[in-house]
Amino acid sequence: MLWLKLLRSFFKALRASEHPNQIAGGFALGFAAGLLPGWPLQVWIIVFLLLLLNVNLSLAFAGAACAAALAWLLDPAIEPLGRWLLTGVAGLRPLWTTLYNQPLWLLTRFNNTTMMGAMAVGLALVPAVFFGLRALTKRYQNWLRDISENWRIMKWLRASRVFGFFSRLAG
Repeated sequence: MLWLKLLRSFFKALRASEHPNQIAGGFALGFAAGLLPGWPLQVWIIVFLLLLLNVNLSLAFAGAACAAALAWLLDPAIEPLGRWLLTGVAGLRPLWTTLYNQPLWLLTRFNNTTMMGAMAVGLALVPAVFFGLRALTKRYQNWLRDISENWRIMKWLRASRVFGFFSRLAG
């Protein structure tokens, strides 16, 4: 049932003519938070940004849910990447030593191989998620929305009892 509510909020945001940056920004920030295991300092910073910036919060939750599922699937590849970044790159060892000796940086749990791998994957994927979703949102809002409103199947679905049932159920 949660997935239906998230999907409904996604399409509701698309239909509400929110700016594509608000939609993509909320999803991308939620995606970044969802990739990170636990609640390190980075997640709290992302939550603060979500509250500070004018982004769609329901899509942030949807992005976090999608990223958590993706992180669970990618975990076997994320951990070796983090291990390589922490131990395999000799040029970064002085940086890790300096950060480890600073108390604030320990709150980020950067010395955990899974956390380091998730941060690296997040830094690589979040810009692509933002720009990709922004482009898809623009395309949907400009073209597909007007066409999809007039499709017979959409008119049939809106008139069906199942749609009415889920609309009442979702509130």
